[in-house]
Amino acid sequence: MRRRGAAGCFAAALVAFAPAGCGGDDDGPERRLIQATAIEEQLTREMGARVRAIVDLVACPEDVPAVPGRSFECAATFDGEPDPVVARLVDASGRRASFRLKNLLLGRLEMAVQQRFRGARVAVTSADCPGPVPQARGRVSFCTVEVGGRLRRVRVRQLDANGNVRLTFG
Repeated sequence: MRRRGAAGCFAAALVAFAPAGCGGDDDGPERRLIQATAIEEQLTREMGARVRAIVDLVACPEDVPAVPGRSFECAATFDGEPDPVVARLVDASGRRASFRLKNLLLGRLEMAVQQRFRGARVAVTSADCPGPVPQARGRVSFCTVEVGGRLRRVRVRQLDANGNVRLTFG
């Protein structure tokens, strides 16, 4: 009898420790996920104001652990132009993040190139800025514009992480 009781205790001990060994932190209440809706609302407000565009659509993943400093991508559309946004959690609440565009908004860039020429009273037939162009301060890329039947290169230097650029003839 004693032997059987010891085996029963051993089996009970295994059962008692099994959930902790198998489930771990992934299944416990201590694993907090981001609150995607709160992040999406913050992204819409902040990025819309920062890039001076209407944020039409936003979708952030819901399965991201709420760990400060954790980065993830949200899909967003600015004035109808899609561009991923990199979000970085600022605290463990899962409700606040900082944001940056992953790429330059090329449609907005092409419009800015055309407006720059119009301001100089030059008729631009077309502007083409190939991409995607990763968003990074100091990065240089080039657009091609057609002016009076001739193609010209425009140098685009990124000034910050908000899509602000300096345009010069390249």
